[in-house]
Amino acid sequence: MDLATGLESYDRLTINYGSPRSHRAREVYYWGLLLNGMNSGRTLEIWLSNIVKWGLFLILPLPLVVWGIFLFPYITGRNFLFRILIEILAALWVGLLVLSKTYRPRLTWLTRAVAVFLFVVTLADLFGINPYRSFWSNNERMEGLIALLHMVLFYFIASSVFRKYTHWKAFFYTSTAISLLVALYGLAQKFGLAQSIQGGTRVDGTIGNPDYLASYLMFHIFFLLFFLWRERIALLRWFSWAVIVFEFYIIYLTATRGVVLAMLTAFGLVTIVFAIRRPKDRVENILRRVSISALAVIIIAVGSIFLLRHDPRILQNPVLSRFATISTQDRTVQSRFFIWHIAWQGVKEHPVLGWGQENFYYVFNKYFDPHLWSSEPWFDRSHDIFFDWLIHAGVLGLLSYLSVLAAGFYTIWRAQKLEAISFYEMMILGGVLLAYFLQNIFVFDNFQTYFLLFVTLGFAEFLILRGEESKTLMAPVVPNRLPMALGITSGAGIVTLILIYLLNVKPMIASADLIGALQLQSQHASVNDVKAQFQKVYDADTFVSGEATEQLAAMVRGVLSSATPQDAKSFIDFAVLHLQDLTNIANPDAKHLLFLGSAFNTGVRFDQAYAQKALDALNKAKNLAPQKQQIYFELANTYLIAGNLNDAIQTLQRVVDLDPAYPGAELNLGIVALLAARRDIADPAIARYESLPKAPDASELERLVQVYIQVSDMKGARRVMEELLKIDDRNSQYWAQYAAILAALGDKTDAKTAAEKAAEIDPSLNTELQQFLKTLK
Repeated sequence: MDLATGLESYDRLTINYGSPRSHRAREVYYWGLLLNGMNSGRTLEIWLSNIVKWGLFLILPLPLVVWGIFLFPYITGRNFLFRILIEILAALWVGLLVLSKTYRPRLTWLTRAVAVFLFVVTLADLFGINPYRSFWSNNERMEGLIALLHMVLFYFIASSVFRKYTHWKAFFYTSTAISLLVALYGLAQKFGLAQSIQGGTRVDGTIGNPDYLASYLMFHIFFLLFFLWRERIALLRWFSWAVIVFEFYIIYLTATRGVVLAMLTAFGLVTIVFAIRRPKDRVENILRRVSISALAVIIIAVGSIFLLRHDPRILQNPVLSRFATISTQDRTVQSRFFIWHIAWQGVKEHPVLGWGQENFYYVFNKYFDPHLWSSEPWFDRSHDIFFDWLIHAGVLGLLSYLSVLAAGFYTIWRAQKLEAISFYEMMILGGVLLAYFLQNIFVFDNFQTYFLLFVTLGFAEFLILRGEESKTLMAPVVPNRLPMALGITSGAGIVTLILIYLLNVKPMIASADLIGALQLQSQHASVNDVKAQFQKVYDADTFVSGEATEQLAAMVRGVLSSATPQDAKSFIDFAVLHLQDLTNIANPDAKHLLFLGSAFNTGVRFDQAYAQKALDALNKAKNLAPQKQQIYFELANTYLIAGNLNDAIQTLQRVVDLDPAYPGAELNLGIVALLAARRDIADPAIARYESLPKAPDASELERLVQVYIQVSDMKGARRVMEELLKIDDRNSQYWAQYAAILAALGDKTDAKTAAEKAAEIDPSLNTELQQFLKTLK
């Protein structure tokens, strides 16, 4: 009954029965209004429900989004789009909550666990060491509390609007179709038709990281195995098996050890259960035989790689060699142990609620292990799910996180007991949670795995509450809620538009402006144009400003060679101003103080007051990260600029003492000692540098040659040049410099030979060669 019909009925009632004050008139009148309200409310409910459902499907293609206008094209764009979609759908979902109880969250064990997890993490972030960063994260990660809020919202929305088994099946199949496109792109990378962002032999698809691609495909393999049990269309079953095999192959090409080991463990346990379980029908009997065969294949494959791990054919294979060389002595594994030890020190300092999300770098700096000099310089994750949550939110955070997984397992088990799913389906769905948990022991969550985890949890919630399609529960529309639903939905829509602009559009524009600044710099635009572009980022006043300042700091030294002194000073002052914004907070990051000290050192030639400011910033950084070698290197540079060679030597000796196995520390000590004419320190340091095991580094040897020449030690320069020529004997510049050094030593014959070698490699040097040969006569 529409509004016009309702008004017509009201007019007839008034004519036939008189004033609606009469009992009969009032009775028919109110029944009419009730029916009219229910029908209109039901129509609105259907519209809102369908829009939200289709809106959820729009999330699934996000792994294909690679948005080059942002600094991290594989991360930033898809996260912003996900948040915008969820915020719009949440505004519509609010209207459904008003209209019908069907869409309201039920207080199941899983829902309680998710809510408690969100509550604990929120507390940890609010009381953490840097709440701003805990909430916003940065462009590289796009996580933090804001990401968790959107994931939880997705969980509630999806588990309430997908009320039928067919809804979820369509959702999972669509997601799997997208995963197939992602995997096909990985195959194109394998055959050189597309370039991998990581380079080398490992594929990363459109995900942008081999580890993340493997995790993403892992979920979809389990999803397909789950739905195969009930699939009645033979063609779809065979196609699903083909996709499973293909995505297994792509996971192999990622050479991601953590995911492969997690899958093998999960599949091994699942197949063991199926193998020892007594079959209840013909299908389960077939499943038992297949499981025994699959278990045998797993054992043979793993055993073969272990037994043949020293075979050249294995070691020369870029993928298999990663699995064959797994060892506690592996550099990556060793670095994990060091990082976990660092994390444990942080846990002991803040055990209850941790440090807040995105604040691991405080722990990493404070408890840095000098033996990590050979790894990446700045870690923002512990690369272990236990330590990550202990740092993010303490013991309470870890327990609440584990309770979500435990509730997920329990929900899946209960669904099987309620006959919503079969025993096979229970094992497969539980298997994906187990594999997800195991792979996170060595890696950490990203958008893809986080999202698919909450997809799995939402599906589990559906299974226990609503069961199969035939058991769908439908609550009636609450009468007279139409005006309220329309009003609340409209209000939520207005608030959502504001939030979309503040939370997403502004930082998206700022991120694009940051890319614009970096592009101008790469195109050798004037420093004033680059600075003006950076200013646009700062004017937006978003979390992107911090990342912009880090990029700005990296440019500081480069402007000295590409700008006039006046423009260079202006640019350095600009960088210093914004670096001070990052460091003038209650808990500054040692990395930012290091950047600030480096910028001050660069600007000393324009402002002598910067010398003391550099010393102050770097000493503060040293107090926050007392064992971080990079800070001492920059501090030694500060002393060198001031002409204080003795303090520079003492500072570099401190770096050597932190870890004598660090070749770079010995080299820097030797170079500074040479400049200070302290051969008693320089010669032993350089000798130790040359004796340490290390990968050949031409740039380090080039520096050493120049210092030997600077201090007029041509014999030392000759010795190092000969090492450089062993690294690259087709470098004409090396031969030319070697010729000059030999000439200075009076060895004219070898100098002539070296010069001729340089001209042979590069004929354009012939003119210079003739002039050089004249000087030898």
